[in-house]
Amino acid sequence: MGERLAQQQYRRAIGSIT
Repeated sequence: MGERLAQQQYRRAIGSIT
C-alpha cells in the first residue's frame, strides 16, 4: 500500500540528484 508513495519519492529523489 506504500508502493505508489515510494515510487513518487524515488522519482522526486532522482529529479533532485540530476
